[in-house]
Amino acid sequence: WLKAIDAYENSGAGTMWANYLIATSHMTMRETEQALPYSERSEAFAKENNQPHIEGMHWIALSVAQRINNDHESSFASARKALKIFSGAKLSNDVARALIRIGTIHHYQDQFDSAAVYYFEGLQIYQGLQNLYQVATVQNNLGVLSYQMGETDKALSYLRESAATKRKLKDWLGLSDNYQGLANVFDGL
Repeated sequence: WLKAIDAYENSGAGTMWANYLIATSHMTMRETEQALPYSERSEAFAKENNQPHIEGMHWIALSVAQRINNDHESSFASARKALKIFSGAKLSNDVARALIRIGTIHHYQDQFDSAAVYYFEGLQIYQGLQNLYQVATVQNNLGVLSYQMGETDKALSYLRESAATKRKLKDWLGLSDNYQGLANVFDGL
C-alpha cells in the first residue's frame, strides 16, 4: 500500500486514489482506526482537486466506521454530508449510495419505516440508471427489512427477484446473501 502512495507521489490524483483504496481495504477488514488517516488524506486531495465522488466517498467510509462504532448520530451526519456533496455534483449513482447508507443506519437501529423510505428512494435512482447490480443489492436489503417487519410474502418476493438478478449477473457472493435471507425467511415460517 505504502509503495502505491510512493509511486503516485508526484500525482495528486494518483495519491488521492491510493489513499482512498488503502482506506477502503482497511474498512473492508473493519480496521476503522487504520482506515481513517488514509480516508482523510484522500478527502483532502479530492477537495483540493474538485473530485466530489472521492470527497463524498470519504464521508460514506466515515459513516460506516461510525456505525460500526455505534456512533449513529455521527454516522447520520457523515452520510448526509456525502449526500449533499453528491447531490451538488449531480452524481446520481452516488446520491443513491448515500440514500442507501442513511437507510442502512436506520435499519441497524430498527427504524424500519425510515429505512424503507431511504431504500426505496435509492432503489428508484438505481432502477433509472439501470444499475442492476445495485438494484439487486437494495432488493435484498428490502427483503431482509420486510421479513423483520413481519411481511413474509413481500420479503420472499424481494429476495427471489434479487437472487434472479444476481444469478443473471453471475454475482455468486451477492447470491449467497440472498440465499441466507431466503433461508432465514423459510426458517421462520
